[in-house]
Amino acid sequence: MKYLLSFDPGLRCSGLALFEDGVLVETYLAEAQMGPRDAAGAIEMARSVLSTLEYSGFKPLQKDHLHFAYEKQQVYSLAGNADDLFQLAYVNGAVAYMLNRPSTGYLPREWKGQVPKRIHQPRIIKALTDEERAEMDKDLAPYTKSLRHNALDAVGIGLKYLRRM
Repeated sequence: MKYLLSFDPGLRCSGLALFEDGVLVETYLAEAQMGPRDAAGAIEMARSVLSTLEYSGFKPLQKDHLHFAYEKQQVYSLAGNADDLFQLAYVNGAVAYMLNRPSTGYLPREWKGQVPKRIHQPRIIKALTDEERAEMDKDLAPYTKSLRHNALDAVGIGLKYLRRM
């Protein structure tokens, strides 16, 4: 596998990380207006993902040897709103369909364990080389901290797939 595109789906902002030959080379955030909570809204986010990748110069539909890794949705309790999880699953499906490449999904507990962000995010950063960290920081500099965690989770999913974490 030459390229790995890892993905943390979001309703308004999705994180992506591109690895080439096992090395993190780009991180992205794809933003979309909150569309309808149905397949049409998921397609809106998927189009934003593909536009973000194409704008950066990466043409995922033209690349051979691309694998897609993503976070699967999981219900933790009945207290939350499961509608958000359905919508995120739609986003995963729409992006996977548009990429049309082999894919692997991970439940949150499979790629990060059951630890809070304050613990697993430093683990992700520590697993990166200095060069990878510098590239990620450069890529995410224009975004607020509240959005950056989406790309950091995408990096973590990619590291899990690559067995680097």
